[in-house]
Amino acid sequence: MPATSVIDAHALHDQIVVCVLNCNRGRLSLLEHIGQMDELRLYVELGCSSIEHYLQKKLKFKKSSAWSHKAVARALPELPKLGKAFANAEIAWSTLREMAQVATGRTEQQWLVS
Repeated sequence: MPATSVIDAHALHDQIVVCVLNCNRGRLSLLEHIGQMDELRLYVELGCSSIEHYLQKKLKFKKSSAWSHKAVARALPELPKLGKAFANAEIAWSTLREMAQVATGRTEQQWLVS
C-alpha cells in the first residue's frame, strides 16, 4: 500500500465483514442450487452420473470438496438455523460442514449454543 494511504482499521474491518457475509450467502445459495440439482437428478442431463461427478467435472471441485458440498446441501433443508447462522457469519464453513454431519432438525439449536 502507498505510504500516503490512510486506512481506518474499523472501517476496513467493516468492509471485510461485508465480504464475509456476501461470501457466506453466496455459498448458501450455491448449496441450495446443488441440493436442487441433486434432488432432481438434473446432472444426468449434463452428462454426469452423480452430483459429485457433476461438481468435479463441470465446476472443477476437488473430490473432497464435492463430497462435503453434497453432504451439506442434502442436510441443509432440515437445518434452517444452521443455514441462517452461516449466512450471518455466526459460524464458519468448516463448522457448518462438521455440524451438518451430526445435527438434526431436533438438535441443531443445541449444536449452535455448544
